[in-house]
Amino acid sequence: MIDIISLATPSTIQEINLMQQFLLQKNIESNFFNLNSLTTSQINPHSFSTSSAQNRFSQFQQACLNPKSSIIWCSRGGYGSSDILPLLAKMPKPPQKKLFIGYSDLTNIANFIVKHWQWPVLMAPMLNCLIKQKVSHNSLEKLFTFLNNKKNKLTYNINYLAGKKTDIPISGKLVGGCLSVLSASFGTNYQLDFYRKIILLEDINEEGEKLDRYFTQLLHIFNNTKYLPKAIILGNFTQNFNETQIKNVNFAINIFANNLQKYHPNILLLQESSNVLGHSYEMLPIVLGEKITIHLQNSTLKQNFYYEASL
Repeated sequence: MIDIISLATPSTIQEINLMQQFLLQKNIESNFFNLNSLTTSQINPHSFSTSSAQNRFSQFQQACLNPKSSIIWCSRGGYGSSDILPLLAKMPKPPQKKLFIGYSDLTNIANFIVKHWQWPVLMAPMLNCLIKQKVSHNSLEKLFTFLNNKKNKLTYNINYLAGKKTDIPISGKLVGGCLSVLSASFGTNYQLDFYRKIILLEDINEEGEKLDRYFTQLLHIFNNTKYLPKAIILGNFTQNFNETQIKNVNFAINIFANNLQKYHPNILLLQESSNVLGHSYEMLPIVLGEKITIHLQNSTLKQNFYYEASL
């Protein structure tokens, strides 16, 4: 059993019905608490939630405490999920460990769950992406292969950009997500804990100049040694961009690499080479909150993950 939740931009009732029908075709039963209060009758011209933070939190809480489900899958991202963080901070850790599936605007929720509940978070396509065919057949196939296997061995190819090279594999807990969402938590009680971790950063529709601003902000944060990570992995930043926009994104990344090498050479900077991590038509799953290992000698990232949740 899967609980579908809507913590950010709402879906229509018709969309939720399509999500449940899609899952049934995969022989997966699903549930959506408080359907009428957490859906909209029509697609809105904005991304703001049409439901209160309390209502969205209540749905999430019911899903967390539902003894019949083992997976919580977000309907979509969009905007507004961070509204529930103050309510989430007051909630006791649920007794049952579950797999949470979500990314994009859910980034800060995901990292809260990782830090405070020690739940794994699967960065993977959300249900809205699946019913609207916003990911490839290969992406869909790899996602369900992951969900149907208790033990998963994930491998990604990487490019070295900056930092001190080593022949010894580097391992650490993976955290991170959508960079613009993460940056909104900097300086708050919900700021991501970077220390000695490996950070995955990705985003969509952020021009090179805006990325440069976020990267500069990170450099300032890293001046405080209690925030120094082991490594940074850059995912996809160029979905939907034209050639000029892609060049500007790469320009911002090159500036960031040069500045890291100059001011923080002990932080390894890498880039996933196939644009499959984060917002991507070819998106592949990866697990936040679990160890990932960097092998510079053969330019790969490897992650082994075992979970008890079942479809």
